[in-house]
Amino acid sequence: MPTYLRMDYIREAVESALAQTLGEFELLVSDNASSPATRELLESYADPRIRYRTNAEGNVGATRNALNAYQDARAALLTTLHDDDVYEPTFLERLVPPLEADPTLSVAFSDHWLIDEKGVVDPEGTEENSRAWGRSSLSEGVLRPFLRQAVLERAVPVAMSTVFRSSAVDWSDFPEEVGTNYDLWIGYLAARDGSGAWFTPERLTRYRYHGQSITSGARYDRALSYCYDRFLADPATADLRPELEREARHWRTGLGITLLREGDRAGARSVLGPVLRGGASPRALAAYALAAAPFPTGRALALAQRVRGQSGTRG
Repeated sequence: MPTYLRMDYIREAVESALAQTLGEFELLVSDNASSPATRELLESYADPRIRYRTNAEGNVGATRNALNAYQDARAALLTTLHDDDVYEPTFLERLVPPLEADPTLSVAFSDHWLIDEKGVVDPEGTEENSRAWGRSSLSEGVLRPFLRQAVLERAVPVAMSTVFRSSAVDWSDFPEEVGTNYDLWIGYLAARDGSGAWFTPERLTRYRYHGQSITSGARYDRALSYCYDRFLADPATADLRPELEREARHWRTGLGITLLREGDRAGARSVLGPVLRGGASPRALAAYALAAAPFPTGRALALAQRVRGQSGTRG
């Protein structure tokens, strides 16, 4: 459990872990703030399954804090519980046995609920989320290979509803450019050798959707662009290449538009130019035109806001 000054939610997260019907596990809490209040809360449970760690370097950022925790974990099977999310009691009971029974599986995952800041389930949002990430069309059982689900459909929610085999992940292959997309990267590393995944449509966790959970901006778009460029360079993804190229163009276009919104017109042109050469959408063409046009910066930014908000085909 990576955490950083989240006293408003962490108690519920911890107690959902301790309430698991499969009771043999270690809850490793990696505190990126070295908070005395967090340590005191964890010690109050007096539960030997809880282990508390901090980073010797201090605040190392969310991604490095999570990776340090994964690498410090002592179990062969790992999972992620963020400090504002919640496990259903049978999460481990349902996802651990398939991995123990079949060593050729690297991942077991489930669907999940969406909850708001107060913990209230959002039924409509949950259903829409399941459809958007391709889980509503999956049946319970083994997916082999599952590279499509991991990197293209992004159906494997590593950061919120997945148990994975630590040995399936090359922990030395974690470029800083991945940024906060470490969950996507773990899914890719676990899937690229053709291993299988086990899935259940049961919703075994609750993902809290609130202002602090929304990720956006040039850093996020740049990190996703990097990930998809790396996926495209891997021979293991050859069968997915046309679709991955579309996805990569989508994120490069998003990065260009974000840079334009932030006033970096030269940066936007440098990102969007290669997108146009690869075959672009009207959205990318419009963004490049704004970046190259002799408009005052303020007017270009206002128009970029409109382009960013356009819906349509990715590209």
